[in-house]
Amino acid sequence: MGFYPQYAREQLVSNSGWGADMAESGRPSIYTLELAAEVCRRMEAGESVRSICRSEDMPDEATVRLWARENREGFSAQYAMASETRMDCLADEILEIADDRSGDPARDRLRLDSRKWLMSKVAPKRWGDRTIHMGDPDAPLVVEKVVVEFVKAKD
Repeated sequence: MGFYPQYAREQLVSNSGWGADMAESGRPSIYTLELAAEVCRRMEAGESVRSICRSEDMPDEATVRLWARENREGFSAQYAMASETRMDCLADEILEIADDRSGDPARDRLRLDSRKWLMSKVAPKRWGDRTIHMGDPDAPLVVEKVVVEFVKAKD
């Protein structure tokens, strides 16, 4: 059962009145390639991890994030790619929200700004503000040496 070691799970079962069969059933927490692929597929379709994990047949949100952190069977790379692909869906949503004039303008503005902010944080190279610190191949920084000579004025 999730993050609980065996002794803690036994305490949870005995203290909560659950039967052992109830403690074993419920949300999946064991990593499988099929489950990981389904999480990533749904992320790439635009769903958030929180939304995906609300489904009864999906693991808890913390479990999915643990799989990514621990890189279970290469899940970190799949998760990162799915997160970036999800940003394309958010870009499409931004266009839909902007084109739909039937909603509350203040609420729509909040929805737009929230998506733009998230996109800039998850995929900053692609969706973040561009700040050039070292020069750009198309517009390189030019360093010029300027020599100033002071001459003493005659009285």
